[in-house]
Amino acid sequence: MRKIGFIIILLLASFKFYGQEISNLDKILKEKYPQKESFIADGIWMYHPEMGNIKELSLDYVKNLTPEYKYFTVVLTNYLDRHIEDAECIILLNKKDNSILLIPPVWFSDENQEFFNLLIGHEFKDKKEIEDFVKEMERIILIGSEMHLGKTSYDENKVIIRLILNGHDDTWKTIEFNFENNKLLSTVSN
Repeated sequence: MRKIGFIIILLLASFKFYGQEISNLDKILKEKYPQKESFIADGIWMYHPEMGNIKELSLDYVKNLTPEYKYFTVVLTNYLDRHIEDAECIILLNKKDNSILLIPPVWFSDENQEFFNLLIGHEFKDKKEIEDFVKEMERIILIGSEMHLGKTSYDENKVIIRLILNGHDDTWKTIEFNFENNKLLSTVSN
């Protein structure tokens, strides 16, 4: 009976902590991407709490490469001239200083180099570890997109992820990971 009580207390404490973390991220998003009545600019992201749908992103491998961050998905709205797009984005919350890093969907932007830079320089034990990393990157890259994966190619020092727009057969975008001696040297998005 004591064991069940202890487990219940642990569960309640974890739900409270998780709720506080979501609340904290909600506050940060409201400050960084505030709603505005009127604006003149292109490429503005805005956070609308009523549709933000913040969720923690469960990752196994990539989070170990970036232990200072927690990963979340959130819906943000981008305003580009008359084009208004709601997009599921990834937000990295820095656990030390509460700063955030926005990773827009790959169909929207190539502005993900800051995220990739967090991973560059990591040395992998072996090819299996590289494959685990690539599988998780494929999952991350597909978040918020209307695409599916083409054939990912593995060469000695290069992995290329191919993205295909749904309803099409041709590669729309590639993301290339370049390695030397199992160390990630660079990424290229075309």
